[in-house]
Amino acid sequence: MLAGIGSFVAAGAVLYAAQSGKVALKNFKSQRLAERKIEHAEKILATCYAIRDVILGSRARFIPAFESSSLGVSQNPDKSRGGRFKQIVYKRLSQENQSFDD
Repeated sequence: MLAGIGSFVAAGAVLYAAQSGKVALKNFKSQRLAERKIEHAEKILATCYAIRDVILGSRARFIPAFESSSLGVSQNPDKSRGGRFKQIVYKRLSQENQSFDD
């Protein structure tokens, strides 16, 4: 009789251990998923700041004379207002595009 009760207790202990393992595995998986989401979000945030820096750098109002000559921008591209500035911004962005292709 004691052997029968002992086997039921052992079966209960096995079921409890299996349930505890299932819960622990589920918690571990959700923790790993949360870590991957955080790492992905950090990469996206770093990329957004890099893009922001590129945009702010390309739209800088200060245009040194050597930059306009080295980028091949004509002195009087058209009669529209800001045409030269637009060309320089476009050239700056096209140069930065190569660094994001890597």
